[in-house]
Amino acid sequence: FELKNGDVFVVYPVINDLKKAVLVSGHARQPGFFHWKEGMRISDLFRTPSDLLSMTDLHYVLVKREDKLTNNYQFLQTDLEEIFKNGSSDANIPLYEKDEIILLPSLLSPELITTKLIQEQYLFDKEKNQWVGEDEWTSLTYLRKSVMVESSIEPTNRSIGSPNDLGTSDNINIQEETTHRYYEYSIYDYCSIPEEMVSQIVISSGYSSKKAEQAKQLVPLEELENINRPEDVISLQIRIENKNIKSRELEKKQKSEIATMITQECRKQLLDEQIDIINRQIIPTQRK
Repeated sequence: FELKNGDVFVVYPVINDLKKAVLVSGHARQPGFFHWKEGMRISDLFRTPSDLLSMTDLHYVLVKREDKLTNNYQFLQTDLEEIFKNGSSDANIPLYEKDEIILLPSLLSPELITTKLIQEQYLFDKEKNQWVGEDEWTSLTYLRKSVMVESSIEPTNRSIGSPNDLGTSDNINIQEETTHRYYEYSIYDYCSIPEEMVSQIVISSGYSSKKAEQAKQLVPLEELENINRPEDVISLQIRIENKNIKSRELEKKQKSEIATMITQECRKQLLDEQIDIINRQIIPTQRK
C-alpha cells in the first residue's frame, strides 16, 4: 500500500481480546478499543485534559453500558472536569467490560472541516489500455472551490511528450473522458458536514472577489465632498472607524453562529444513534 501526499495515517491500539475491552468514541484524540481490567475507572483512560481533543465537552460525557441479562443498554453521564480535580470523586465511575465512552464537542470552528475528494477524475491511457485516476486531497482552504465544482463532460485529446515529439508513434495518447468530482466534508472523521451547511458556511464566511473587497475600503465620494476643514477629516475618520468596529462585531457574531451550528450538527450525529437505541428499548416495554 502506497501512501500519498495528504493521506492521513492513523494507528489505533491493538487489543488481543476484544471481549476484555472498552471503546472510546466521538470527539476523541485517540478513538478505538482499550484494554479493560478489573477496577478500571474513567481516570485510567483520561488522566489530564491533554489526553483529550481541544474543545471537548468536559461536563457531558456518556458511558454506554450493556445489561448482560436483558441485552438492553443503559447510559450514565459523568463529568471529566470533576474527575480531573478529584480522582476520588463519584464522577470517576468504574468501567465495565464492553463499556463505550462517548465524548462530545463543546465548540467546533469551520477551520476544522476537511474536504476530501471521494470520486476522482479519470483519464484513459490508450497505451496501457486502462483508466488512470487523478487523486486529489483538499482542505478547508479549498472549501469554496470544491463546493462550486460541478460535474462536467469534456472529451479532449492530448499527447504527453516534448514539442519535438508531437505526432510521433512513441507518444502516449490520453483521452480525458469525464470529470465527476464528489466531495465529502467532515470533522475528525466522526462528523459528516452536509453539503448545504458547507455552502451556508462559505457564504457566511464572507468569501468575495478582490474587487468587492477593495470597494469596501473605498471612501464614498459624497463623504469627501463634505470635507472643508481639518475637523471634517477627523470626523470622517471617526465615522469610518465606528463602521469598521461594527463590521468586525458582526463578523465575530457570524463566526460564533457558524461554530454553534456546526457543533450542534456534530453533537446531534453522535447522540442520535444513542437516542434511537433508547427509543427502541422503550417501545417493547410500553407494549407490555
